Amino acid sequence: MRRMVTIIGIVAAVVVLGLAYYGLFAPVVFEEKEMGPYVLVYEKHLGEYKKTASIVDNVSSKLLGEEGVFAGKGFGLFYDNPKTVETANLRSIAGCIVENVPDDKIKRLKDNFLVAEFPGAQCVVAELPYKGYISIILGTLRAYPKLAEYMQAHQYAMVPVMEIYDKPNRKIFYV
Repeated sequence: MRRMVTIIGIVAAVVVLGLAYYGLFAPVVFEEKEMGPYVLVYEKHLGEYKKTASIVDNVSSKLLGEEGVFAGKGFGLFYDNPKTVETANLRSIAGCIVENVPDDKIKRLKDNFLVAEFPGAQCVVAELPYKGYISIILGTLRAYPKLAEYMQAHQYAMVPVMEIYDKPNRKIFYV
């Protein structure tokens, strides 16, 4: 019995340490700051938000393979609240943020992709660590309730939320 308790304790400690690595205990602090402008290369999506991860990967692969454009930042822009909108009707766009790409190349990207500009804007933003897909799950569970509190405390209307997955800098931004 004592050995079983020790094993359970070790397993629990490993799980907690693993989740800590992915950002479980990182502070969720929203602040207002300037974000953008960004050039977004994306696909539209209707349905479960968790399925946008494959869209980000697909757009990133196509950009690199077909266009020779490296995009170190992925994004999802989520228009609806999953607590109030039926899953099948959740609207979003997902893809990549391209940076330092000449205007003529951007024009060519428009032949094969949906491309839009997210203008620079003052936004409510939180930053959490990005160390893989588990970081996204933990961040989503922790950031959205805090965002709702922040928006309500400042009497801001809820608006679409963009998640930016900055892989090179290992950060997720909730914008």
